[in-house]
Amino acid sequence: MPIQLDQFDDDDHPYSVLAQPKRPEYADDKLAREIYVVGAGTANAVAAIKDRLPEVGLQVAGSAAVGFALRAAEAKYPWLSPGLAIGGLALTATAARDLVRPAGEIASTLADTWRSSENLEANRTKFGETGGKFVVDLALTAGAGFAGSALANRSLFSVDSKLSNYVRINTYEPNTYEANIMSAFKAPWSLKAKLHHRQEAEGASFLAARESSVFLTATKVPGKPHNFSANGFFASEDGLIVTNHHVTAGKIEINAIDAKGIVRKAKVVAENSRDDLAVIKVDPPEHGFKPVSFAQEAAQPGDLVIPVSRQFGVKGLTIGPGKIESIEQMPIRLSPLGSGLKVTDPVSFNSRDHSFKFARELEPGATEAFSERFFGNYFSKRGASGSPLLNGKGEVVAVLSGGYDGKNYAIPAKSIAEILTEARKILASK
Repeated sequence: MPIQLDQFDDDDHPYSVLAQPKRPEYADDKLAREIYVVGAGTANAVAAIKDRLPEVGLQVAGSAAVGFALRAAEAKYPWLSPGLAIGGLALTATAARDLVRPAGEIASTLADTWRSSENLEANRTKFGETGGKFVVDLALTAGAGFAGSALANRSLFSVDSKLSNYVRINTYEPNTYEANIMSAFKAPWSLKAKLHHRQEAEGASFLAARESSVFLTATKVPGKPHNFSANGFFASEDGLIVTNHHVTAGKIEINAIDAKGIVRKAKVVAENSRDDLAVIKVDPPEHGFKPVSFAQEAAQPGDLVIPVSRQFGVKGLTIGPGKIESIEQMPIRLSPLGSGLKVTDPVSFNSRDHSFKFARELEPGATEAFSERFFGNYFSKRGASGSPLLNGKGEVVAVLSGGYDGKNYAIPAKSIAEILTEARKILASK
């Protein structure tokens, strides 16, 4: 019996598939349709930038200029810093307003895409002209604004800039605790990049110590990666570096890294275990280093002091301003150890009654000496040992050494002067 073609539906005819466009695989997936329309529409908007280059160029240039101008205004008037946040909120509000204008059309396009797969290409084009254009313009203008702000920040507030009286410094400040459950999770100090006037205490101290500061790495095993790190500072043009005795004690190799990142070997010249001080010298000898200036007058309780140091986990130098709260005669226990001495520091310090405690009683053969220390609320943490503690004029008044019960302590400049004199005698005798 001959085949009757009229018995078949058109869709069932074996050749009908060739006459129809291929149905996209995602056409029956509502979420996939939305993703397609949004993604492809945004891609259309990116491609369309070339057709409106003058308009886009003006938007980008204007946004970059605004970002730069806000930072420039901050350079002249630092109290405008909160204005940056307000300006950011205003720009966000403007962007939101621009989105609301075509919001109805965007919503209609996306709703139609969700309901049906019939108008995918038309909806993609519509979204590209509304939502896609908004996303692209927002990304370009926001990126240009941040770029302009970053350029100004780098050119105006860097340590080498001559365009502003202010320098941006990583600064540790005490956190303000709030009476809520979240306060238990806050660190007592927070690190912020802050503007400081170059002629005032914090800025002057930072700039004075920047080129003199040295980052030290050391190891007890020759040729191995360093397993100790600390700070130090140049005390002479010929490369004498002051640091702590506990930094150099027992170390085989010591490397000194200056402000430019140049790594030099260093050797111990003189050590004073009681005062926890050491003087090392770059090897082979060099000249031309920038030494710190030492204060002519000793610091007193209540004086502002600024430690300048590299803290663990933070890139570059930081400051943590505070005050000297007391000057203590700290008891040090000395025990014979071969040709040297073993030093035992107290395990705690009670700032209320100015008392020290040790873990054990005085051992047989040990003696107790006293070493002067400045105790204060300035910031210091592990890895900052050997950093200079400066006064408001940028002069060294002490070297950081450690801390007990939340109070940091440092060895005063008069002890530093003594060990430097000893180091120069040792070098002269060789």
